[in-house]
Amino acid sequence: MAFNLPQFLRRTPRDSLKSYFAFRAITLAVGFDWSAAQRAFLNALRGAVENLPDKDRERAYHDFEYADMLADESGQLAIRSLFAEQTQFMLALERLENSEARSLAALMENETAFRKALAVRLADRLRTGRSWSGFLIGPTAGVLRASKLTAALTAFETDVRVIFMKLDGSGRRISIDRFERDNPRISRRITQYTVFVEGLPQANNEFEGEKLVPRARRPVFEAALCHDPANGTIDVVCKGGRRVRLDIARAFVRRLMGSQSDPKAVRLRNLYLDGLKSKMPFATDPNDGVRRVAVTLLRLSDANDSFGRITLEVGNEATDEDIWTRSREWFGDSDPLAYSNWSVTQASLRIEFQPEIDGGPPKTMTIDMRTPHGTNLKDLPRRYSTVIEKNLLRWGLLQNASA
Repeated sequence: MAFNLPQFLRRTPRDSLKSYFAFRAITLAVGFDWSAAQRAFLNALRGAVENLPDKDRERAYHDFEYADMLADESGQLAIRSLFAEQTQFMLALERLENSEARSLAALMENETAFRKALAVRLADRLRTGRSWSGFLIGPTAGVLRASKLTAALTAFETDVRVIFMKLDGSGRRISIDRFERDNPRISRRITQYTVFVEGLPQANNEFEGEKLVPRARRPVFEAALCHDPANGTIDVVCKGGRRVRLDIARAFVRRLMGSQSDPKAVRLRNLYLDGLKSKMPFATDPNDGVRRVAVTLLRLSDANDSFGRITLEVGNEATDEDIWTRSREWFGDSDPLAYSNWSVTQASLRIEFQPEIDGGPPKTMTIDMRTPHGTNLKDLPRRYSTVIEKNLLRWGLLQNASA
């Protein structure tokens, strides 16, 4: 989704915005009123930003767009993973009004760590997606001493450059940023290698004064490799397909681990959704705080027809019906849920949790699943995604896979 400046300004507290402009030494219009009524304030602030000198306006837009990216759940976890050891700052962060304020505070506290948080968010959001491959390399074996790390990184950088040059001619210039960070899934530190790769030139028209001129730019795209030395695994996130990610993993093992062994691909946990073709009890542990589970969407595919699809969906607020009853009413004897050759390829569950405060509203989470292993678990708050993942395993919808 494209960045929306008015929306970001509306959500961000005034004190945070005021502190940001002071941090960047950006002067707004003379007489700008920080105490104006909300609508007048937002209109004036947007106009003031858009009328800044080009350099200041571009800086503000970039900073606000990056802060907006880090305002979601994945971004907030990324900030915590980079600033976890700064106890006083973390305490101050928790007292801020919302995630936009926390994002801007991270930028003003340490811009380098803020940039790394963006890379962490990208790596964690794409993990287990189409641009991800995981590998098993063995715990801590062959880790290089610090004295040899610089030479090893240089060699690794050269290998990665060659990989992208062979892929599509990109990679003329490459930079690798290595840093330690927390892992949001486990309570231990991992090492992330963010790879900045110069892409192929792209032609665009730009204004030079009042004149339109063509310019060639070489955009930079990111790849990432996350190494968990205790678990002996690496996650590789980048474009180019599995072969490219395997080549990067091989280069890492050879250069950084000092091993000639091939990394072993890690298999993802697979989804098995056919259990949802009939009503199930959705048993949970009382300590999980789950109050109710409802199936709101099922998409089925005919195994005998590569193009046949049926989607069943009921209202999110329905309390007196279920998707299986409705399907029987709609289709009668032709109910696809009763046919063995129809398989569930996509499903959505609405999970209600007990209120966090007595008398408060329940917290509702929607988990979307798509075979073979696509879910939105990583986009949900961590305290809920952990419980949901555990129960998906219990219900047989998510199945462990060995490496």
